[in-house]
Amino acid sequence: MNQKELKNKVYQLLFDKIVKEDFKKDILLLQDVYKAKTDSLLYDLSLVHYENHNYKQQVIEVISKYTTKEELISLKIYQDCIRIIETTDQKTAFHHSVNLGEVFVNSEHKYKIVYDFHRLNEELSYIKDDLVETKEEDVYFNIKKCARAVTEAYNNSKQKQQWSDFLHTSLTIIKHKESVKNKQKEAIISQAISELANLESKSKVKRMLKENGFTDEEIANIMKLAESASKEAMNKQLPALLTIGTILSFISFIMAPNKGNVNGYGALSFLIGIGLLASAGFMFWKIKKKKK
Repeated sequence: MNQKELKNKVYQLLFDKIVKEDFKKDILLLQDVYKAKTDSLLYDLSLVHYENHNYKQQVIEVISKYTTKEELISLKIYQDCIRIIETTDQKTAFHHSVNLGEVFVNSEHKYKIVYDFHRLNEELSYIKDDLVETKEEDVYFNIKKCARAVTEAYNNSKQKQQWSDFLHTSLTIIKHKESVKNKQKEAIISQAISELANLESKSKVKRMLKENGFTDEEIANIMKLAESASKEAMNKQLPALLTIGTILSFISFIMAPNKGNVNGYGALSFLIGIGLLASAGFMFWKIKKKKK
């Protein structure tokens, strides 16, 4: 028996497809026949204490020495998918879906094969918060559908041992609507950019973003966007402020010698005009400062 066949037998044990007693008997028989050398999969399996309650954990530790990290992750995904397929209990299916979603969230490479579970888990949380009209039964059906598709992809990859390709396969089983969380984040980002464009203090905006769960890296990127947006907004406002301020100031000088100007329109025009010109000057200084 070659190592690939032996590994498949180990997976059958881990998936409860064969009983522990038969597996142990086969391993001891193979050890007698082949006289496996130390530091081999067969030899290490023969040393497992199958009478202990944690024998499966021992087997996993053994198989880990002879497999890649990606193969073990693929195996875990397959195991959870099988349990989803076999169960008729929604809570059990949701539990294993959470496990699969966490593989996507927690993995450095964001394995696409489990992305659908991540989105379905989000949908479940939105149902509990009454943010969407989807029913739990619909999510349960989609989780089952995804699990069947993933196991089929796993079996295809198992023949070629292409675990990296399996993990990075995008099945796109479910057509997801835009995430509620994404919509909320977009609204907060838009508010932050608007406030900065209206010359609100950076520290206030940063604090608001921090309170809403944005990371330091995300905040830095948002501030860059806001800087660009605020410069664009000020560049659009500057000509209008200069024009109106100049016109009102000019009108006030014309009206000033007019003694009939009892209502003080000239003085009012002067104050407004000077105020607008001062605002334009301040805005021009801000734009120059931002370019440095």
